[in-house]
This record gives sequence, C-alpha cells and structure tokens, in this order.
Amino acid sequence: MSYGDFSFTEVLDRFNLITEEREGIFSDSKPKDLSSLYQQTLADYLKFVSLSSSEKLRSEALVFLKVIW
Repeated sequence: MSYGDFSFTEVLDRFNLITEEREGIFSDSKPKDLSSLYQQTLADYLKFVSLSSSEKLRSEALVFLKVIW
C-alpha cells in the first residue's frame, strides 16, 4: 500500500485515534553542539541519500532530518 492510498485523517478514524498538540514543550531546551563524529556521519548519510534513486529513501531521509534537526 502506498502512502497515496490513505490520508492521516483516515488512519485516525480507522484506528479510533486522536491527536494531541501542545506548544512550548521544548521551550526550555538549549541547543547542543554536534560532535565532529556526528557531523561527519550526517554528511556521509546525506551524500548517500543524494545519490539514491529511491523516492522512499529520499522521503524517509527528510523525515529523519526533521526529527534530528
């Protein structure tokens, strides 16, 4: 089943789920400096993703980057 076959709203309805949104839950968090190892690993990952022809891999990479950024 592809992602285009359903919507987020349909998933919520089908599984009887609700969303809960809260603002400011990380407002007290301070940014951290990334280690050089982490920076290099991320750079290598981005090179790999950019060379891939897989649409799924590229879209998942965007989600991954959003989560860690």
